[in-house]
Amino acid sequence: MWKKLTLIAALLGLAMLLVLPLAGTLAKGPSTPPRGVGRIAVNENGLIVMLNPDGSGRTVVAATASAGSKFYIHSEAPGWSPMFSDGTVKLAYDDRVAGSADDCLMVVDVYPTVGTPFPIAGLNRPGDNYRMDWSPVERVTAYRADGVAITVDKVRVAFKGCYVVDLYYHFDDSDPGHSKGTFEVAPSMYDSNGQFSPLVLNPGGWMLRFSPDGQWLALARNSTLPDGTGYKSVGVASSTDPTKQWALIDRPGGYDWYPAWSPTLSADGRYQLAFISTRDNRNEIYAAYFYMNSESGPQNLSVQRVTNSTSAAEVYPTWSPGGSEIAYHDLGGNPYPGPLGVVTVATGQQYTVGKGDWPDWSPMELPPLP
Repeated sequence: MWKKLTLIAALLGLAMLLVLPLAGTLAKGPSTPPRGVGRIAVNENGLIVMLNPDGSGRTVVAATASAGSKFYIHSEAPGWSPMFSDGTVKLAYDDRVAGSADDCLMVVDVYPTVGTPFPIAGLNRPGDNYRMDWSPVERVTAYRADGVAITVDKVRVAFKGCYVVDLYYHFDDSDPGHSKGTFEVAPSMYDSNGQFSPLVLNPGGWMLRFSPDGQWLALARNSTLPDGTGYKSVGVASSTDPTKQWALIDRPGGYDWYPAWSPTLSADGRYQLAFISTRDNRNEIYAAYFYMNSESGPQNLSVQRVTNSTSAAEVYPTWSPGGSEIAYHDLGGNPYPGPLGVVTVATGQQYTVGKGDWPDWSPMELPPLP
């Protein structure tokens, strides 16, 4: 009897010796990505899809006119809204207008439930309708057509062409002229002749992104050397005054682009801005840390390399709600749309969590998708 027990104990001990090193290896490996918080929206062959940060919970929220296309699609880039006063969160994306070569900016409710996509009347600018970004929400007083004061959510949106537009969101039924859950372009966006007149920043810029406090816009800029050679740089501008613009990352002849703000500040109170750079001969993700002075622009700038991989092209960075991780699209993946990656900023650990183009991570924490 005792011999049998001794043999069993010895076998169990051997099993533990074999299992423990294996478990330790798996815990460190890239096959176990962190679940994270929030949700990531991507374009997947013309489908607008939400995922949990570990790639689970895939939920289709809209099908665009290009759904099923095998071509690399620059449009249809999803962009998360802030949470509005009625508790809803939305995604903006671009769709192709039926029978037209122009894109149309669309919006769809995605939290707490998925709704039906709709356009924002008066907002679309043919030829410039992609990658709409949202500012934080501000409650303001507006006036109905009959002069009665009402309370609405004001949000600012920016999109290609360097247009910045103020929108009112009607979160209740206090205005008979606008249904609950609809947007209107703010009256201040029209000139004395009734013509649409949005704020226009650097006309050579694109990929506009609002800072987490809404004061600043980061943008990719098309720049030119004296000999006519073009290159890409990253700029920062006031979101209200087009005369206040500064170069943040500007390497003549280089490619620095696709800026994305973190929803949170760094430990020392600086803004955190991810961008893509070719300074090491391939697209890698970098992070810039800096303060902003309202008169002189970026201050105390430092730059950190975040990724160091053999991928052909890591693009479209987007931060997690807490600012500890960055999701990105790997253009080197085949077939399209290619891998969706996540990197931990502090360690550089990279994970593949799914697939999808133009990722955008929700700026707020949301319940996990089932």
